[in-house]
Amino acid sequence: MADATAGSARPFRPWPRMPFRGKPWPNGLCLRRLHPARRSASWDDGSEMIVPDRFEFSFRGETCRGDVYLPQREDKPPAVIMAHGLSFDRTLGLAAYAERFCREGFAVFVFDYRGFGDSDGQPRRLVDPTRQLEDWAAAIAYVRDRADIDPARIALWGTSFAGGHVVKTAAAGQPVAAIIAQVPFLDIFSTLKKLGLRQVLRAVPHVLRDAAAALLGARPHEVRVIGTPDEFAVINTRGSRDTVLRLVPPGSPWENRCPARILAKILLYRPLAAAARVTCPALLIYGEHDNIIDAGRVRQAAAAVPSGRALPIPAGHFDVYQGEPLTRALDAECRFLQEVFSGRHPATGA
Repeated sequence: MADATAGSARPFRPWPRMPFRGKPWPNGLCLRRLHPARRSASWDDGSEMIVPDRFEFSFRGETCRGDVYLPQREDKPPAVIMAHGLSFDRTLGLAAYAERFCREGFAVFVFDYRGFGDSDGQPRRLVDPTRQLEDWAAAIAYVRDRADIDPARIALWGTSFAGGHVVKTAAAGQPVAAIIAQVPFLDIFSTLKKLGLRQVLRAVPHVLRDAAAALLGARPHEVRVIGTPDEFAVINTRGSRDTVLRLVPPGSPWENRCPARILAKILLYRPLAAAARVTCPALLIYGEHDNIIDAGRVRQAAAAVPSGRALPIPAGHFDVYQGEPLTRALDAECRFLQEVFSGRHPATGA
């Protein structure tokens, strides 16, 4: 199949003419700048497909890009802003969440941070909590300024590392109606305990080498994001590599590498400490078999939020993007959002 981005000054990924769910786009649709933002078509089996449009916003001269899903027959719907965790981009497993939320009547904005996916920014794939929190704030400002969205009903959805980001963002006083933190990174020390001392010691030379490269203005020293237990990677817990690689669709720009300085940048990042300052309703979902995130820290964070709730599901850290764990998480999240957006959640005063 010919490359749909050939000759384009700004390649559009991952959506141009490419298989999705193992099937070609129906009727030869090329998903480039379709209007209105929510277009529907049918797969061969008759099921509806939601076609997202693109959106973008800028911060400090750099542009973040993403996909927007707008529901039909909704005037100024509530919105959910979504982003991925760690060094992943929006092509890895987020479309299923966005489509379901859109069918529930929510506008959905899924974006990539600067340095990730098709967003601007250098160095590429650098995980920097401060920088990513800036992108969250810019995304909220963009969505609030849209005339077709209800600015009083905006929720944040973050998974893994981004789960911590939505806690920090809400705690900073951003005007959001609710947050969903899924398998959230909240405390580096409990995570390091799960990963083990050997993993920490193996990281030191990589961090020092990349720090030196940054000081000298040289090319970053990169390490694997996901690996097997017998190799060094940011995450090398058993089963993680194979589970993540199954999420990567054809044509995805994601690469399994990132600058090693991530391991230093996250040492002082502890969203758990900010949880008590979250004033909006919060749903925190954790996997009962998660070998990366400490379930006790998730329960602790939920207890600290005045309107917080912790919900366990029988899953590992990377299982929540497919199969039964995906269904369980989505069902709970949709119920929570419907309650918040309709005013039926106890914290809304209805």
